[in-house]
Amino acid sequence: MPSQDVRGRCDSDGEWEPFANEGPDGYDTIEWIARQPWCTGKVGMMGGSYGGYVQDIDLPVLHITGWFDGDQWGDEETWPPAGTRLESFYFHSGGHANTLGGDGTLTSEAPAGEEPGDAYTYDPDDPTPSNQDLAGWPFAEEPLDRRWRQRRDDVLVYTSDPLETDLEITGHPYVVLYAASDCPDTDWHVTLCDVLPDGKAEELSTGCLRAAYRDGLDARPTAIEPGKVYEYRIELLATSNLWQKGHRLRVTVASANFPWNARNPNTNARAGNDDTWQVAHNTVCHTVAHPSHLLAPVVRS
Repeated sequence: MPSQDVRGRCDSDGEWEPFANEGPDGYDTIEWIARQPWCTGKVGMMGGSYGGYVQDIDLPVLHITGWFDGDQWGDEETWPPAGTRLESFYFHSGGHANTLGGDGTLTSEAPAGEEPGDAYTYDPDDPTPSNQDLAGWPFAEEPLDRRWRQRRDDVLVYTSDPLETDLEITGHPYVVLYAASDCPDTDWHVTLCDVLPDGKAEELSTGCLRAAYRDGLDARPTAIEPGKVYEYRIELLATSNLWQKGHRLRVTVASANFPWNARNPNTNARAGNDDTWQVAHNTVCHTVAHPSHLLAPVVRS
């Protein structure tokens, strides 16, 4: 099986710029392979950790998780799979979505009134910890229960009612977040979970966005205006999971995922200049004008 090193690493020439050229380079490689006389035009890809970015392979050739009798193989002719459509699941609460014990909910109905926002404090000196067990996570035999993290007051939790029918989500989900901070910058970390009937919360996909980069990584980082509500479109890693009848969807929002991701000092300082920081008071909105929601690629047979 041929392999490809990222630009400027190991056996590849050029200059390595992390996370900048892997997608285009991987695309060019696949196009080259497909033109070779020994290739049928069907190219299978596999990569682990950073190496997976060369092929931009998060799932397709892999697993649909969530089945009672073990995970199932997917076999699709198109990507996204035929029958996929984007469906919205909206945030709701009475203003207290903090922790598992809060009143945050997730429904298919958009906010009809002026629901109070959900506020929390993000202190870089006590950052929300990573979900991943950095020592054992890559080798875990089954998803770990994430409820321990969701009990923190700096995590907002939005959970649906038990599903009345099975629900498959395959592809890249997004969280469209309307939020404000009293600092010139902060981070938004979101997760998508499958909540089992016994309450176990299995994390399936994550995404994050630094507020100063809300216009894209190619744009110049720009401070946010304290107190102003901005729209953030946060792409989550691709997933393919079947939420079975009786399971629940859950989305969480926080402003740190440390040490998996570096802390944001909330100052809009250059990366690495985090010797001083500010405590951020952040608010997530879910109103008629600012309907925060999960945008999920749902597969309907």
